[in-house]
Amino acid sequence: MMNIIPKNKSDIEAVSNLDNLSNKELEPYLVELLTWVQDINWPVAGYIAPRLSQAGIEIIEPIKQILKSDDATWKYWIISQILPFSNKQVQDSMKSMLIEIINNPTASDHHDEVDLVAKELIESMQNET
Repeated sequence: MMNIIPKNKSDIEAVSNLDNLSNKELEPYLVELLTWVQDINWPVAGYIAPRLSQAGIEIIEPIKQILKSDDATWKYWIISQILPFSNKQVQDSMKSMLIEIINNPTASDHHDEVDLVAKELIESMQNET
């Protein structure tokens, strides 16, 4: 198996192989790859986020765990950089959690505007139907 997990935030060589893997091949690495999207400004995040947005239903549970976490910045990047480009099934499965964030944001979610990006995503999802 080729190396796809970055050794550091600038390890572009490792993540450049992500597009060569099917969603099934990617599945065992989803949780670890999602950790590299905690800061979208890291060079590797620019490769990882677009690929993870193409993942199928296997990414639902790992993303739900992030949305339940206390890491508002990570939630912000997931909601703004992965979910808008995910398939409808993935988006629909996140809808109730997004609405919960909009209606009951934590102080840090509100401070980091997680509730606002969640609202924007819900509105764009509704406009597509």
